[in-house]
Amino acid sequence: MKRRRFGSIVTLGKPDGRTWLEARYTPSAELRDKWGKLPKRFARRFPVGWDIQAEQWLNDEERLIRLGTWTPPSDRRKHAEADMTTFHDYAAHWIETRRKADGTPIRETTRQKYRETLANHLDPAFGNRPVTGLTTREIVKWRDSLTTNGGYGAAAIRHSVSLLKSIMNSAATQPINDRGDTLIDRNPATLRTVKPVGMHAYLIAEPEEIMLLADAMPDNLRLAVLLAGWLGLREGEVCGLQRRDIDIDGRPPTIHVRHSVKPETHEGRQTPVLGPPKTASSVRDVIIPTPLIAELERHMRVYTGNGKDGMLFTGPRTRGLLSPQSLR
Repeated sequence: MKRRRFGSIVTLGKPDGRTWLEARYTPSAELRDKWGKLPKRFARRFPVGWDIQAEQWLNDEERLIRLGTWTPPSDRRKHAEADMTTFHDYAAHWIETRRKADGTPIRETTRQKYRETLANHLDPAFGNRPVTGLTTREIVKWRDSLTTNGGYGAAAIRHSVSLLKSIMNSAATQPINDRGDTLIDRNPATLRTVKPVGMHAYLIAEPEEIMLLADAMPDNLRLAVLLAGWLGLREGEVCGLQRRDIDIDGRPPTIHVRHSVKPETHEGRQTPVLGPPKTASSVRDVIIPTPLIAELERHMRVYTGNGKDGMLFTGPRTRGLLSPQSLR
């Protein structure tokens, strides 16, 4: 073993004749006070004959300690891996593991929209770049290049910017180790997202217009227009109604809004899925006006399947869930 001012280099081997060099050093009391629990010693192996490389490693470790910039080698490896993490890899993992503020997973429909925004708008600009290398200047330049004249809708631009800000905010705030270090020091996506002004004003249909529209629909969907037009149900909520949700004999007669049908993409195909309404406040009870009771009774007698789980409306071909798109 060669004596040196800092650390040591020893030759080690196994009974089968294999040998190697091991450079090692013991962390000082000052390092233990600063970093808490540390190994008894740090070591790195080198092939026999690599004496110069072993010496250089010890010299580099001593220099970091003298400069006050030393960190445990395991932390340095993690940071090196983080520096190689591409925006696409980080964003894709973020989307698949994203949860709401209450800890519940985001809906699959929301997840699918995030995937589409990542693939169509964010990956072309940042996908192959390391997360640690993105700057505010290039993000602003990217945003300025997204003009509605270039095929980007105002809503698509806003959603792209909002998703980028959320992803980078997580990179700046979520710890990557037990000490609370983050992938980046601050969020470089500081752009403001402004909701675009609507291109048209919403028109409220008059009762006579609702009846005209209902009369023009196929008979099995006539009631859907009346429920949406008179009771204010969303199209997904209309499609999600089951026999159990209709309480005609109640005092007062009531519709219980408990589900909504939304499209989910599986293997490139959209499939209607029955799930909860859009928000927690959307779960509600709606009083049925007297003129609708006869319409409901007739519809359920003719078109609704038996049993409490029977869907009020079904797809024209599949007899399964009615897609909101089909209703539109």
